[in-house]
Amino acid sequence: MKQALIKVFCLFNVLLLAVITVACNDGENFRPAENKEIEEELHSFMKSYKEEWEDSLIDQHYSVMENYFVPNSQVYHMERRRHQDLISNKKVEKLEEFKNIEIETAEDDVYRFRADERITVDGSNEQTEDVEARRYTIERRSNDLRITSIEREEEM
Repeated sequence: MKQALIKVFCLFNVLLLAVITVACNDGENFRPAENKEIEEELHSFMKSYKEEWEDSLIDQHYSVMENYFVPNSQVYHMERRRHQDLISNKKVEKLEEFKNIEIETAEDDVYRFRADERITVDGSNEQTEDVEARRYTIERRSNDLRITSIEREEEM
């Protein structure tokens, strides 16, 4: 009886481990990008995104950001809410620089852009500087690049 319980317990643990392993797999096999043109294109795209982000906060219009996302996607709405929060707190984020950039690629024009972002936040009475590690998943859709997810270091 005791051996049967031990076998059931071990089998349960193996199955649990298998489920967790499958659930944690992001479904893509990313590898370091080796194409300099793609690396430059993604770096340029991300710089443009961050410049537009700053301008959209200054102008208080999110609509200019729509070209960087898949319309009505989860990341689109998540960033829209963050945009509204920053505007309501009268804050403007400015990218000072990307550091430690890592670019990965997978099949079907899916990319990851990971960087430490040095950001200055101008508030109504204060200015702060912060470094945040973020990873962006970017896909090519109809010949345009679109951000499909944004993760912070603690979420990766």
